[in-house]
Amino acid sequence: MKSFKDTVSEILLEAPRVGEVVDTIFGRKLVKINYLGDENEPEGERLIEPYLIGRTITGKLAIRAYQRNGFTKTDQPDWKIFVIDKITRWEPQKETFDVRTDYNRNGDKMFRLIDKEVPLNKSAIIGKYSSMVKDLYNKIKSKF
Repeated sequence: MKSFKDTVSEILLEAPRVGEVVDTIFGRKLVKINYLGDENEPEGERLIEPYLIGRTITGKLAIRAYQRNGFTKTDQPDWKIFVIDKITRWEPQKETFDVRTDYNRNGDKMFRLIDKEVPLNKSAIIGKYSSMVKDLYNKIKSKF
């Protein structure tokens, strides 16, 4: 049987550090991950776009991400929640992503607290708020 110290060390070494996750979110970088499923069984590689990190309604530290491809038992590509301590591999890629227009910045009902969130790019803002933002953007742009 593993000691408490060995178990904690194993978790700390395997799960990505919060700082790494935040840096990746702010940099809008694609990430390759491996994730333990419901039965804590290792599953295949996934390619994700991480959008936020926070506490779920059950109190777990997790990220909201868009899964582009890779292993899944549900629909793909799609929005998913990944609990941090179930991520066994976190490999940020050089490639970045544009914020999706279907990203709901006004809240995520699965999270009780959002710690950090991806910064929006112009196309995501325009896609979400179209004409209102376009008009405001053009007014500001004309003044500079």
